[in-house]
Amino acid sequence: MGGNSNSGSSSGGESTYDRKQQAGVKKGSTFQTYKGGKAVGVDYALKDKIESQKLEKFHNAGKVDEIKTPITAINIIGNATLGWTNAGSVKTREYFTNKVLSSTKAKKNIGYTQSEFKNLTSAKQEEVYDSYMSNRMSGKTDAYGNTHPNYTKEKDGTFRKTGGGDNQTRKTEAQILQENTEAETKKDDVAISEDEYKKRRGLIGSRSMFSRSGGRGFFDSTGSAII
Repeated sequence: MGGNSNSGSSSGGESTYDRKQQAGVKKGSTFQTYKGGKAVGVDYALKDKIESQKLEKFHNAGKVDEIKTPITAINIIGNATLGWTNAGSVKTREYFTNKVLSSTKAKKNIGYTQSEFKNLTSAKQEEVYDSYMSNRMSGKTDAYGNTHPNYTKEKDGTFRKTGGGDNQTRKTEAQILQENTEAETKKDDVAISEDEYKKRRGLIGSRSMFSRSGGRGFFDSTGSAII
């Protein structure tokens, strides 16, 4: 059987899938399979494979092989720490796809959910990520894309400063990675607090009225509630 055209690439470096998506083909239709000339369903295995390959490419897209600037000192320091810088880039991109895009406010804050992002062309994925990082590093949004209290997000997606000082210091890669860790720690703390609250209220754990069969709140064999 011949090779699948979806895995091909154009002279511009884009896959056939990317080009079809840019042309406005509906989601999943490029993976439609046929039998006897009739469509029999979407090849989800192929779809998942290609989208996984695109995500891997996206995660590694920020890596650089060598720092080259007109300033020798910058080149020496940059290349000496290049391994750490590249690792940080991958971690931040993975954080974006795995955490930010899977959050409940992803559609509102970023404009796309995780599944929608996977279906974008590689060029569009970079555009979305660049916008997210630009807003985040300039202090307009937090790690999850939530608008900073000193800003107001307009309907067109731009940000208007409404409070705080005028001077904004652009965040470094190290600060971004630290924010990622702090954001996840905060989420874990909230989850622990909720569980602890439920436990103290007797909603979960061994003291819960719903924790054991035959206890209060359960129905006996006759269908009557045990009070």
